[in-house]
Amino acid sequence: MKKITLLPLVLFAFLWQSNAQIFIDENLDSGFPSEWTQVSYFTSATAAYLCEGTGNIADNMFSSASNDGSFTSPNYVGISNGTDTLVEFEWLARPYLTNAVDYIMYVEYSTNDGTDWNLISSFAVTETTACTTYSEVIPAVNLISGSDFKFRIRGEWQSGDSYFYLDNIYLSQTISCPQPSGLLASNITLDTVDLSWVAGGSETDWTYEYGISPYTQGDGGITGSLTSPVLSLSGLTAGESYDIYVQANCSVDSGDSNYVTLSWTQSNIGDDCANPIVINALPYNTTDDTVNYNNFFGNGDSACDDNYLSGNDVVYTYTPSADANINLDLTELTATWSAIHLLDGCPTDEATACVGFAGSSGSADRGIEAVDVLGGTTYYIVISTFATPNSVGYTLDITENTCTNATAAYTVVSDCGTSGGFNIEVDITDMGTATAVTVTDDQGNDTQAATEATMLTFGPYTNATDVIITITDDNDATCEQSSDTLTQTVCPPSNDDCAGAEVLTVENDIADFASATQITGSILGATDSGIDACAGSNANDDVWFSFVATSTDINIDIADDFDGVVELFSGVCGSLVSVECDDYDSTNSNPRISRTDFVVGETYYFRVFFYYGYVTSTPDFTIALWSESSDTLSVDDYNFNEFTYFPNPVKNTLTLSAQNTIEHVAMYNMLGQEILRANPNAVDSDLDMSQLQTGTYFVKVTIGNVTETIRVIKQ
Repeated sequence: MKKITLLPLVLFAFLWQSNAQIFIDENLDSGFPSEWTQVSYFTSATAAYLCEGTGNIADNMFSSASNDGSFTSPNYVGISNGTDTLVEFEWLARPYLTNAVDYIMYVEYSTNDGTDWNLISSFAVTETTACTTYSEVIPAVNLISGSDFKFRIRGEWQSGDSYFYLDNIYLSQTISCPQPSGLLASNITLDTVDLSWVAGGSETDWTYEYGISPYTQGDGGITGSLTSPVLSLSGLTAGESYDIYVQANCSVDSGDSNYVTLSWTQSNIGDDCANPIVINALPYNTTDDTVNYNNFFGNGDSACDDNYLSGNDVVYTYTPSADANINLDLTELTATWSAIHLLDGCPTDEATACVGFAGSSGSADRGIEAVDVLGGTTYYIVISTFATPNSVGYTLDITENTCTNATAAYTVVSDCGTSGGFNIEVDITDMGTATAVTVTDDQGNDTQAATEATMLTFGPYTNATDVIITITDDNDATCEQSSDTLTQTVCPPSNDDCAGAEVLTVENDIADFASATQITGSILGATDSGIDACAGSNANDDVWFSFVATSTDINIDIADDFDGVVELFSGVCGSLVSVECDDYDSTNSNPRISRTDFVVGETYYFRVFFYYGYVTSTPDFTIALWSESSDTLSVDDYNFNEFTYFPNPVKNTLTLSAQNTIEHVAMYNMLGQEILRANPNAVDSDLDMSQLQTGTYFVKVTIGNVTETIRVIKQ
């Protein structure tokens, strides 16, 4: 069966009936035809599953009869001319993954608008099947002259999970003057088009009629006749859609054929590289929507990104007269999954290179900032989307920079200990071409000025406040830049880093996980401690815990709802050694570390973080820290509940006091470097910290075969 294939600009083709005759010709390239009904079908454009052309429809049959699909034509009243009816379509079958293909297809017609259905034939599909043509004939005796006609294809699921693809439906009764076929629009420009078709029989004369869509034959459009199956039209309107009707004129005895019709759309300014919207001067501003243009490009055409070109595209060109630095800003977006591509040639040209790109799944403003362009080079600017949403409304602004922006970094800094909120540090590392800049926020705080590289602080702000910082060149307002939205949702937890690790106690004589005490925790507001993730995307929300091993066998069980990771360390903060990492254990279907080689009396650290790194809506978790063994410390081992140290924070001298002899003392800085060691062999010991820098230190104290690590703040 020959399918009528149209250029990408052609929307669809269908047959208009001027004489009584069953005739259906649906190529399904543009999805579901008008007035047809479907159950469970969806449109498809996947090349691997097309028989021909650019689209078809499909049904995924799985699980039960609830997914059985049907595709039904409208009812054609009194259409039959009483002759045989040829029924043809193309189909293919494939499984979902490795599932079974198992269903039955029924091909049926009705002469009373679907009250009763007559079976043409059925066929079972039990294996993957390449594109296959179905062809049957409904005998003339079953379709008397003047009867109604309705057609459908339906499936019945038997087992498995598979797809049925349907394409190129063609039904036709015999007529004495066959209609033309293969009506095609080609060489479409802004105002011209070439039309051609194939003679249905031996006729050598045709009449035509066309008008602006939607146009119905006989409504007073432009008409004409010709003696060859080709027609060139001119004087058409760019971007306008047209409908044409073509009829074969046979002998007096045979009469005239049915009309065939075709719809197409003229090229529009902005549709493609041959007809771009030319930008002659900057600044440039326009508000538009890609729905007004065609889908000329496809994914993979742009050197900037393999995606964002399967929707409608609009093309601009700009040729600077001299070297320049420009900004391209896309704002007021009406849909997600859109992008702007900047290239030094047409996207489909092999030598074209990407100059700039901005695209994302969101609908927030985006742009290509401070990009250098060369005088005399024609640059192509393409705005497009994914196939869904297919089009996007936008405002495009292109400006030329007569200055160079300052270079700045923006950092959210917690101020929870003072204001309960956060500050923003603006680190200006380069002034660009400015001699002075003004820095502002959008929260009404006082502006700040800079005349050289410097660090500025704005705030404090209440948690969850969205803040944008703007830097403006005092001498040239075209050099203005703004930060992304900056915020701190909540204050970080107290155990946000190793130095603030929450001290836990191991439960002994515990039979199993269910018997252990659940200790609550949360990663809400946690920040990155700077240690790379041992699993997952990153560890930018880790929280910390420590414990003293009281036996060699200890279990660390985490119960969470956010796909957490637990990592165990030995050593001291600043000089940690990763011992084990786990993000899933089949024992409890949660992160778990279970070891039998802990060193009794040694202090260990572990952290918990989210595997995927983005902010989770379920940040809470519980810890069970337990051992099946009894406390293995002997009667001679020391109980650190009787140990004290003061003052903390300390200015000069740290005093250690115990009931038993303090055997060893070692002090470490945040880098894990040992800076002091002593063997007091006394119940009291004074450590001179007067010469140490302000900061946090860790002191490991050994008493009676037990070592405890304490944290001390030096003022």
